[in-house]
Amino acid sequence: MPKKIIFLITLLLTVSYPSLFVHATTLTESIEIAKTNNRIIKAEDYKLEATKSLKSEAIAEFLPNVSVSGQYGERKSSATANGGNSGYNSNRVEELSIQQPLFDGFGSIAKYNQADYKIRSAAAQNLSKKQQIAFETTQAYLNLFRYERLFSIQKSSEDAAQEIALLAEKRKSKRFIDDSEAIKFEYEYSQVKTQRFEYETRLTQAKFAYRDLVGELHQNLQLPEIKAEKFDEKIAVEKALTTNENFRSYRLNHLAAKSEYSAQKSEFSPSLSIVGSMNKQENALYFNGRDFINRSVYLNVSVPLFQKGVEYSNLSKARNQMSAAREEVEVAKSELIKNVGQMIQEYDLNWKMSQSNQELVDLALRRVEILSKRVKAGAEDTIELLRAKIEFYEKQISLINSQTDMLIAYYKIKFLLGEI
Repeated sequence: MPKKIIFLITLLLTVSYPSLFVHATTLTESIEIAKTNNRIIKAEDYKLEATKSLKSEAIAEFLPNVSVSGQYGERKSSATANGGNSGYNSNRVEELSIQQPLFDGFGSIAKYNQADYKIRSAAAQNLSKKQQIAFETTQAYLNLFRYERLFSIQKSSEDAAQEIALLAEKRKSKRFIDDSEAIKFEYEYSQVKTQRFEYETRLTQAKFAYRDLVGELHQNLQLPEIKAEKFDEKIAVEKALTTNENFRSYRLNHLAAKSEYSAQKSEFSPSLSIVGSMNKQENALYFNGRDFINRSVYLNVSVPLFQKGVEYSNLSKARNQMSAAREEVEVAKSELIKNVGQMIQEYDLNWKMSQSNQELVDLALRRVEILSKRVKAGAEDTIELLRAKIEFYEKQISLINSQTDMLIAYYKIKFLLGEI
């Protein structure tokens, strides 16, 4: 195998077709345009930024609760000690309270880990979505290239078939051939024309698919230059399980679900915090109008006994979500392994088909050249030359199909490996 294969189908240079699009572009340019304009990618970016706020929420679990309260008004107070004392006075109360969590059954750590895994999962999913858009753009680009060429070639084939039908009609009128032969050529012409309609329909679909991703149509698309690679399925699968962003997102989501389960279990654990407070009351009647200040620091231990049963419901929910996430990982893994193996086989098969089709194109072209010389010399029938041209066009179509399918399989492998 050569180091590089440049898929420039020079045999198509003689086939002309109108320029119906905006301007020429490469595959790399199309992908960049799609990434810039695609609204799905923009939505995924916003989702990722929203997910990043989870870490701030998780960090808050480690920070103290600080509150300040104040009261101002008039109250009536009474005291019975030493004969009693009562009356109205203006009163202001100020209080500062700080509570620092020390231990909550490792729930805060679990919530922090959960937030971290969710952010990383969202980041992996964001990158996977961008890679998916890149592959879909590649596929749309290659299919647009394919059906532009196929439509143009089939139109040339239709012209040749029509010329055969006209020659046959003239020969029938001069009784050189009978009705049966003339109908056969007319039937072949109708078949070629019907195939051209099919390619035109597929070209229209390819245009819409490309424009939907890129935003505009381009002319003179070029098959990309790639390095010929021989993929080892076992090595490729091992790499995909490590580098595929979609599968990584599923694994991180499972770890986030496990952390959520740990956080729910911590709800059954005792919690410990240190509390400090300062209370100031001015013009206290029971202190003969003097100010009263109270300071305190203490450890607060809370042991949950029953919280309306919600804790059990949340724990069960977290357990089921963790199990579901684990199953999703296994499903994604099986799907990834299957797709890698399938794409490698398709790539290898289309590579061999491209080699074989290229040989057939060369042979068909040689036959056309030989028959052209013989027709000029008057030693061959023109209809035989035209039928040879139609066969040459058919081999061209087979070559383009196998080359395009091979490239799509190649880029699908790269997408599955997280390299596109």
